Amino acid sequence: MQAPNFEVTPSLRARNPSARSVNAAAAKISVAYETTAPADQVRAYVHRLGLRIRTERVAHRPWSRYGPLLLSAACGLALLLGWLVGLARGPRPIQLGLYALAYLAGGWSGTRGIVLALRDRRLDINLLMVTAALGAAAIGDWAEGGVLLFLFSLSSSLEGYALGRTQSAITNLIALRPQEALVRRDGR
Repeated sequence: MQAPNFEVTPSLRARNPSARSVNAAAAKISVAYETTAPADQVRAYVHRLGLRIRTERVAHRPWSRYGPLLLSAACGLALLLGWLVGLARGPRPIQLGLYALAYLAGGWSGTRGIVLALRDRRLDINLLMVTAALGAAAIGDWAEGGVLLFLFSLSSSLEGYALGRTQSAITNLIALRPQEALVRRDGR
């Protein structure tokens, strides 16, 4: 099924001046609006479109931007330290503790994604990856599961970072568009 092609046109903006942008991707529409807009006005706007509302607060703090990448780095570091402890024939409890720390850091975002997906009664890639990592730990291959979580969390955080930069670039490009255009026909 193709995602609907939808944009905030001047007529839609006139009906609901609080709407700033609508992004239709994978049949999911996100509406950004001024925080001063009344919540009931935004709800009415979304219901007029015939859509269901799921509210997500978007934090504009350094953690929301760099947190997933820092968790990926912590996962990689704990994984590396656990591997080095094993290589040096160090105490097994310390090695397992480091691997468990890698699982917590690498699986944090994925586990949050699982909770959100199950709340909407759907399965997604997060469930597959976290289940595979837990399965690796269950059969004693903690390092394999840790590598899986590290790579998955790193790719997810880099994807989120790239998406944020792309959205910012598109927003800046749209801001440069002229408000009016001069049309010439037959050389006039």
